[in-house]
Amino acid sequence: MRSSSAPLMVPVLALACLGLAACTNDVVATADANSSSTHALLVVEQTVPVDTEDATRSHASMWFMRVSDDQAVEAVTGLVTDLIEVPGFGQCVTTGAHAAQSIPASMVPVELAFAGEVSVRTGTSLVPLSVRAFPDVANLVSGVMYTAPGQSDLALPLGGSLEVRTSGTDGLAAMDASTQAPSPPKSVRIEGLPFDSSEVEAHAGQALNLSWIAGEPSDRIYVDIDPIPGSPSDRVRCAMPDTGSGRIAAVAIPETPALTLSIHRMRVSPLRTSAGEIGTAHFDVAVVGKVKVAAP
Repeated sequence: MRSSSAPLMVPVLALACLGLAACTNDVVATADANSSSTHALLVVEQTVPVDTEDATRSHASMWFMRVSDDQAVEAVTGLVTDLIEVPGFGQCVTTGAHAAQSIPASMVPVELAFAGEVSVRTGTSLVPLSVRAFPDVANLVSGVMYTAPGQSDLALPLGGSLEVRTSGTDGLAAMDASTQAPSPPKSVRIEGLPFDSSEVEAHAGQALNLSWIAGEPSDRIYVDIDPIPGSPSDRVRCAMPDTGSGRIAAVAIPETPALTLSIHRMRVSPLRTSAGEIGTAHFDVAVVGKVKVAAP
């Protein structure tokens, strides 16, 4: 799904760390430093259910992409992880099938470097990431990636400082970096009622008003509406600025008995060490619940 807005990194539970070609403080490999640099990519995703009986799902993935100076890091990123495409503010679109990632004709092979032991810390929670081989993509991308060992009940409370630490290797220096992670939208209300209230109800074919505690000015909100019953191809996605209130267009509310409402906050923030910025962290954190749908 392409949109009028630039695609943002996700997830499914997500932190992405992208180095910029113009940065002078990127993590630089000690070997072959004259021809390439290493950009850390961290993606964190988290889904918090309104129903406390369901488990919070969290996930973190990280890559250390060794690319030549003339390569676009965004192009490489699209080869190692999916991009969530979000419509422009005030717009709603049907997500449909995910389009295949195109590969630039000028792309040269990219190495995903081994960085030793890697861990993510938020507050007192420390999550070691496991290393695994990354599947070769069109003979262009090969190496290793780092992932959290599981998705359910991952002890990764978000909202505040998040630290990434690597032990390093002979070819890649150790790294101790940090960024500011968002929390999932809080105090969400649907038509003035708390999201978890049994009285919350949408009306088919009528707009739905939302409110929440606003995030940072650069944060974005998108809402996925999934009909019940329905299939992933029926999903509608709406986007709005993270100002604390928004409206889902009437065309997005299905004529089904119920729907699942997933309210996501997306943030792109710098990942920095004491030496300076080494990349960007991408977060996708959400609160999810079911809503009854009444006839028009």
